[in-house]
Amino acid sequence: MCELCTANYSNTFADDDLSIFIGRSPIKLQMLEDEYIKRVLKLCGNSPLKAAVVLGIGKTSIYRHLNRLGICLPRWGGPTPVALSNPSAL
Repeated sequence: MCELCTANYSNTFADDDLSIFIGRSPIKLQMLEDEYIKRVLKLCGNSPLKAAVVLGIGKTSIYRHLNRLGICLPRWGGPTPVALSNPSAL
């Protein structure tokens, strides 16, 4: 299990915590979500299924998010598919 799965986080933000703001403009929610998903994925060793557990979403949802972000990972944690141009590698 990844370190994020066992961590204990507070669900509240301090009233004066403006770390989600860049300059004077708030960050768009979609940008925050995208960055958060990418960071969780990285901390989970690029395992979509582990990241889905941490994020509290299903495996279909994590792959939908990754597809939207243009991130291609092998499904089910298996090996990267072998190119069909080299059938002897099978």
